[in-house]
Amino acid sequence: MPFRITVLDGGASTPTTVIESSQKVRIGSDRSCDVRLKKDYILPIHCEIEAHKMAHSLVKSPLADVQINGMLLSGKSAALADGDKIQLGEVTLLFTVTRHTVKRHWRTDLVSYSAISLLVVMLVFESLVMFWLPARLSSDKAWEREQTLQEVIELLDRTRAVAREISVGDKNDEGFLHLFSMTLDETARYVRTYKDTMTRSQIAEVREDLKRLEPFVNNWNKLRKKYVKEEVLDQSSYAAGIISKIEGTDPK
Repeated sequence: MPFRITVLDGGASTPTTVIESSQKVRIGSDRSCDVRLKKDYILPIHCEIEAHKMAHSLVKSPLADVQINGMLLSGKSAALADGDKIQLGEVTLLFTVTRHTVKRHWRTDLVSYSAISLLVVMLVFESLVMFWLPARLSSDKAWEREQTLQEVIELLDRTRAVAREISVGDKNDEGFLHLFSMTLDETARYVRTYKDTMTRSQIAEVREDLKRLEPFVNNWNKLRKKYVKEEVLDQSSYAAGIISKIEGTDPK
């Protein structure tokens, strides 16, 4: 991991007081050192700072005096942390870990933004599927139910009105039409009373029954004539036939 050595005080022979490296920095009075300190107590190679994969360490020469944050280093090496101060006599060095920002290529950014956009679209779509769609379907079903219910009420009112206008031909017609009208009235009363609790299937079933009945009611007179044959009775011939059967003679 890259790091930086900054000479805070004590002076350095190099023009710059900041050294950055990602491997090793050699500190001492020798010309080959990365940080050259021209002091009598500074050894040619006083110490080295090494970078490892996830850590940093300071390795000193056997005869060198090194303090880290005011504590004398007694061993040969010590681990360094970001912000540690290294004292070499009158010279103070600041150790910091540098974190370089890698410049991203525009293509990399484009791919990243595209992936994020796709993820957002997928999340929105999943939200629609999970929340909006069921609510919409429920709303559509409720609207369909109300439409069917309204159609049932209109069919009932229309069929009842037509049934009341049908002319009665005889007592059989009268009894049938009366029963039929009562059935329609009871159905209308039931629908209006329980319209809020009836299911969609129940409402649809009533609608289908009314649709089958409506043509029958509208064409009552025509249908009745097809199935009822009216004949005029010749009373004299009918009476003569009865008499002949009683007397055992053929009518003339």
